Amino acid sequence: MSRRMVALQIAVAAGLVVAPISSAGATEAESITTAGATGATTAAAASFCTAWALADRVDRTGKMYGAGGVTCKGKTAGRLTITFYRNSKKVKFAEKECPRHSACSASTGTILNSSGKQEWCARTQFHDVIGNDHYLEWACMIA
Repeated sequence: MSRRMVALQIAVAAGLVVAPISSAGATEAESITTAGATGATTAAAASFCTAWALADRVDRTGKMYGAGGVTCKGKTAGRLTITFYRNSKKVKFAEKECPRHSACSASTGTILNSSGKQEWCARTQFHDVIGNDHYLEWACMIA
């Protein structure tokens, strides 16, 4: 009797993200994306996603906001969280349940930009249906 070994192959891509300029409170240092597996896997495990983040000002208002999202090759579901920071302190938060689609996005409410230069950072994290926190992105600006 001959035995065959079957292996599950998972591709992983990793890279550095832009952390807040004064990243004293930041604990995340990498962005990791799990990519497709061969064999009998769920659609969520077989997809791979790219997260994006945005820290921006609302034109002519003196207000700031954070936004972010995820785009996946294939349909997957999960929870998207956007955290907005001013000078490394959390000031706004948004959370969205993403249905089985290939793209999902959310934004925080606006917050008044106080006088002087502030560091504004948006942190996007996507938790997919199989519980992975692999999709993480930061974006920062000074305003």
